[in-house]
Amino acid sequence: MARDNFKEIEELNSPKLNLWLSEAKFGYNVIKDRLDLLQKGSKVLEIGSGSGILISKISHSHKNFKVEGIEPYSNGFKSLKELSAIIKNNKIKIHNSSYSKHNKNTKFDLIFCVNVFEHVKSWKHLLKWVSKRLKNNGEFVVLCPNYAFPYESHFHIPIFINKEITYFFFKNKINAYEFQQNSKGLWNSLNYVKKNRFLNLLKKEKIYDLILKII
Repeated sequence: MARDNFKEIEELNSPKLNLWLSEAKFGYNVIKDRLDLLQKGSKVLEIGSGSGILISKISHSHKNFKVEGIEPYSNGFKSLKELSAIIKNNKIKIHNSSYSKHNKNTKFDLIFCVNVFEHVKSWKHLLKWVSKRLKNNGEFVVLCPNYAFPYESHFHIPIFINKEITYFFFKNKINAYEFQQNSKGLWNSLNYVKKNRFLNLLKKEKIYDLILKII
């Protein structure tokens, strides 16, 4: 039986399940209204599917959609692969690769990412990539921290001027957290993206007409 809804997933016994389940519920509550507006047969892509909980929920609640995800399980997130295997649903395609290697001929009605954008090495490249993968009137929904606010939510520490100086002051705490959470590489993955830089790039590259919603 496919473990494809929140109630069933809550019964699983896996480390950090509550964290990933809470994140999936948050993401689903934000994008549900957008999903409900899509037509039968719409194509939906999640970038950074992680545990697979959210994409499984969408496949379960919107059975007429063609849903797929991308998840490379890069540094800091390799522990997610075990949980993803537990809840695997054969109806869902989760590509174990980077977004840049995804099928270039496929276009989507909705592309979204939840707490992933801040971990992308080149978020500018991702924005340009997404703009070419959306159908006309397609939508890209981004949920991520805005580092214009001086707080790092993964490690629960204030930001001092920039990433390098922050690490200097909190090196021991950062390293201890990565060790305890089995998430080595998490700190290095952060790009400290700020919403104003995000919006400025959309305007500069003239792709704002395709990327409609930024949360």
